[in-house]
Amino acid sequence: MGSDLSRLDGSIHQLKTAALADTRCMAFNTLGYLKSDATHLTSSPYVQGDNGIYLRKSFVERVASGAVSMHHESHWTQADAEIAIASCEKSSLLI
Repeated sequence: MGSDLSRLDGSIHQLKTAALADTRCMAFNTLGYLKSDATHLTSSPYVQGDNGIYLRKSFVERVASGAVSMHHESHWTQADAEIAIASCEKSSLLI
């Protein structure tokens, strides 16, 4: 996905704390990368099973309002991205 700000070792809680402390951070993944942007979602051979990405709630709200456009792999549709975001909201995975 790119847009890496930094990589940290730690629990999801520690990553979330670091992500919330950095106003530039819009997302972090379970591999420990804090991200400045999450508009270009791509699959990764490194992210499998229970691994994934956590999105900042304000970022998701901007996507939902149309202020930010999601760009994704050609086999994804905008509806797929919206379903993925809605699933995160329902699971309280947003930071």
